[in-house]
Amino acid sequence: MIQKTKYRELLKWIFKISITFICIYWLSIKIDFVKVSQIIANSNWGYLFVAILLYIVSKVISAYRLMNILKSIKLILPSAYNMKLYWLGMYYNLFLPGSIGGDGYKVYVLKKDFPEQKVISIVRALLIDRVNGMLVLMLFTALFSFLVPFDIPYRFAITSAFILFLLLSIIISHYILMKSTVKIIPSTVLYSLGVQISQFAAAYLIILAIGIQEKRMEYLFAFMLSSFTSSLPVTVGGIGIREITLLYLTNVFQYSADHSVTVGLLFFCIIVLVSLAGIYYSYFPPKLIKKM
Repeated sequence: MIQKTKYRELLKWIFKISITFICIYWLSIKIDFVKVSQIIANSNWGYLFVAILLYIVSKVISAYRLMNILKSIKLILPSAYNMKLYWLGMYYNLFLPGSIGGDGYKVYVLKKDFPEQKVISIVRALLIDRVNGMLVLMLFTALFSFLVPFDIPYRFAITSAFILFLLLSIIISHYILMKSTVKIIPSTVLYSLGVQISQFAAAYLIILAIGIQEKRMEYLFAFMLSSFTSSLPVTVGGIGIREITLLYLTNVFQYSADHSVTVGLLFFCIIVLVSLAGIYYSYFPPKLIKKM
C-alpha cells in the first residue's frame, strides 16, 4: 500500500513537471522574452518593493485566518508558532510533489504537537481555510467585474446572482465541513477580503511599476482570473499557468501580451522570494512552547 502511494505521488510529480515544461515552451514561442526582460529592467523598483511588502501583509493576514479557524476547533496556536509554521508551509508548497505540500506538513506537525486533536478535524480546518479563501477570491473578482468595461448580455443580473450564490456557498461550505466554524464566518470572510485586497494592491503596483498606462482595470481583472488557474496543482509551484492564462486573455481584453505576462512573472517572483524565507524554519523548525 505504501509503495502504491509512493508510485502515485511520483506519477503526480512527473505530470506536474511535464505540464510545467509545456507551459514554459508555449510561452517561449508566443512571447518576446527579450522585450519582457527590458520591461522588467526598466521597472520602478520602489513600486515593486512596496508590492513585496503588500504580499507579505497578505500572507500574515492569511496565517491569522487559519489560526482563527483552528481556534474554533479548540486548537489554540501561539502567534509566533503559527506564523513560523505557516511560512514553512509556504516554502514546502513550492517544491513538494503531489498532494503532500505545505498543508500536509502542517497536519503532521499539528497532530504531533497537539496529539489530543483528531487528524480529520485538522484536515477539515485546513480545507475550510482553502475553500473560504477561494470563494472570497471569486466573490471579490465578481464585485470587481462591475468596474471592467466589457459587454455581456444581462451582465448585472448574472453577476448579482453569482455573488448571491457565492455568499450562500460560503455559509454552506462551513456548515458541511465543520459546523463549529459557522459562527466565525464573518471574521473569516473579513480575513479573506484582507488577503485579496492586499494582493490586489500588490498587482496594481506591479502594473504601475512596469509603466502600463491603459486598460489597467482589464489587466487587474485578468490577473484576478489568472489567480484561479494558478491555484490548480498542475505545475511545479504554479510556474507558467498564470502567465498562460494572462496570455490567453489577451484576445478578450486586447491588451499587451508582453506586459500581461510580465505582470504574472513578477508576481510569481514575489511569491517565490517571500516563500523562500521559510527555508530558515526547515533547518530550525517551529517549536511549540505550551503554557503550563
